[in-house]
Amino acid sequence: MRPALAPRRAHVAAVIAGVVALAAPGSVRAAFVADSSAQLVQDTSTSGIGKFSGTIAVDNINSGTAMVRVSLTNTSPKANGGYITGFAFNLPVPLASATLTTAAPSSFNLAGGGTFDNAIGNYDDVPGQPFGFFDVGAGLGADGSLNSGSPTSGLAVGQTGTFTFTLTSNPGQFDLNQLSAELLLSLASANPQGGGAQAFLVRFRGFKNGGSDKVVINPDGFTPPPPPPGVPAPPAVLLALAGVGCLLGRGAFRRKPVPTA
Repeated sequence: MRPALAPRRAHVAAVIAGVVALAAPGSVRAAFVADSSAQLVQDTSTSGIGKFSGTIAVDNINSGTAMVRVSLTNTSPKANGGYITGFAFNLPVPLASATLTTAAPSSFNLAGGGTFDNAIGNYDDVPGQPFGFFDVGAGLGADGSLNSGSPTSGLAVGQTGTFTFTLTSNPGQFDLNQLSAELLLSLASANPQGGGAQAFLVRFRGFKNGGSDKVVINPDGFTPPPPPPGVPAPPAVLLALAGVGCLLGRGAFRRKPVPTA
């Protein structure tokens, strides 16, 4: 009768293999999983009237794909209003493509669309004078421009926007498993015109006093948020493990006792 256990064991082994595949690094993720993140701490601005808080996070999917999620809240003084109408940051050299996968609000479009590298002399991406040229971002213009589109379609005081970018890298290019929030905040803009090279820029327009602003982060002032508590296993993994337990339990109950002499 013992040979009858072999198919059951094979089935259990197959289930366990499925659990391992679900839990393995690089497996398909149903949602954004932050492998690294950092807070955005504002610093210099051109007008001193725009205020924001935010975070940037990176989901390392595999060597050829990563996702970057930016969250921004408009914290400008309510009395003067103003809207966040765009932002931009820099990328490692080089990447194959960058797309704005999701944007909330949906009025924002991808800014940039050139070669997606940070090479000095390549100015076809996102202009952010006097802080130079950035590689990618989001804005209200049809082409993602930080300087066009109705400001009222942006983020008003007290509102938060969340934007997710998908980055791809060809074999032999930058390994996107090495991308991190800290790395993104260390990449400087190109050809600054008096404002100094910067890693992240937020554009404000539509203030009640008629003003506008460009605000950059403090490259030395950001602090990574505390590590999150233990992440629970995905539901599929939990269900699979429960199935393994049931199969093992049934096998134990079905075993007949060995007759004693």
